[in-house]
Amino acid sequence: MNIKYIIGLFILIINNSYANNMQIEQNLSLTLAKKNACLGCHAIDRKVVGPSFSDIAKRYNYTQDPIIIQALSYKVQKGGGGSWGVVPMPANAINSQDAKAIISWIMTIKNKK
Repeated sequence: MNIKYIIGLFILIINNSYANNMQIEQNLSLTLAKKNACLGCHAIDRKVVGPSFSDIAKRYNYTQDPIIIQALSYKVQKGGGGSWGVVPMPANAINSQDAKAIISWIMTIKNKK
């Protein structure tokens, strides 16, 4: 085997592993969103009672900034209003870690329209 083949194979394995890990994280975050009833008021790509997850991600420029993730997680936990219209977001019984995981995942969602 030549060195270029080995390096190429290594890169392929690393990329595949990264893609698999991202898919697992996305599946876990979607499971958390379902478990915490987020999908009762939100959908991935359309407005329900609240904005779509893809619209939220777009408004915040798909950020992974920890300060924004923390602020949005707090809003998920404590509720709030005025950001998306007249219907307020109710407080939710969700721990900070799960809220942050869901918000981080939401920030990766892009509308496929």
